[in-house]
Amino acid sequence: HIFGHPADMEALQQLADQHDLVVIEDAAQAFGARSGDDVVGSLGATGCFSFYPAKTLGCYGDGGLVSTSDESLLEHLKQLRNHGAVAPFTHIEIGYNSRLDAIQASLLSIKLKKFEADMALRQQVAKWYDGCLSDSDAITPGRPKAGRHAFNLYTIRHARRDALREALTTANIGTNQCYPAGLHLQQVYRYLGYQQGDLPVVDQLCTETLSLPIFPGLTEEQVERVCRIVIEA
Repeated sequence: HIFGHPADMEALQQLADQHDLVVIEDAAQAFGARSGDDVVGSLGATGCFSFYPAKTLGCYGDGGLVSTSDESLLEHLKQLRNHGAVAPFTHIEIGYNSRLDAIQASLLSIKLKKFEADMALRQQVAKWYDGCLSDSDAITPGRPKAGRHAFNLYTIRHARRDALREALTTANIGTNQCYPAGLHLQQVYRYLGYQQGDLPVVDQLCTETLSLPIFPGLTEEQVERVCRIVIEA
């Protein structure tokens, strides 16, 4: 569900069923997104969310959540998050210290109360961008055929991405280039033998994508200023 855009879960589940695979949803960027009438994170065997401060629902530090409707898996996850313990000082596997602390949980509970209002503001900011950039060379984010884009990021594509980013930086406007290289080119996966050019679509996207500012408090005037610079760069 990259950038907050819900993936086609029906097609992915069909593919998984054909090959006897389990679907794990990476919903780190998509809290609040919907695939059809269903919330993302509720359609696979598990869903994984991030509560990093920059997300649509973020705490004031690091945090996350794993969702599942499988009771046995739920119990295993509870065990893993607490050092693999089933009782005090009784560990049956190697686990993690993945317990969300009470302060972060309290902050998230408070922010949840106004989450839908904040999401509506994000949707409005995205519409302003869509309108301002409709006649530009930028390719704006698509929308799901059925569901809701969460707009954790408003990411455009542009052939002159680097020039746009430089112009926006000069104007003291922050941007984000999320993925400068494809996963297949990362050192950790070098053993797979992929080279630059083996996945040309991925390579192209990594040179064209740029995330523009988006958050609930952004004004229409500020969006228009960003768009003017994008158009004129």
